[in-house]
Amino acid sequence: MFSKILCATDLSKENDTAISKAVQVAHQFNSSIIILNVHDEFMEKEEMEMLRVSVEAIQAVFEKNSHTR
Repeated sequence: MFSKILCATDLSKENDTAISKAVQVAHQFNSSIIILNVHDEFMEKEEMEMLRVSVEAIQAVFEKNSHTR
């Protein structure tokens, strides 16, 4: 049903539920996830580097959700 899922986030804790749900739906439909990081303000290069999400963190959420089904 879904081949790609777009999940927009500012990477705050409040968005964890949305990311978890995107991972759950992606697992259910064997879809890929595109995470779009959005911000209201301009940041320094060092600040942007600190906001990057590791692949391991997303995989951990994916694994957690696949085991809870």
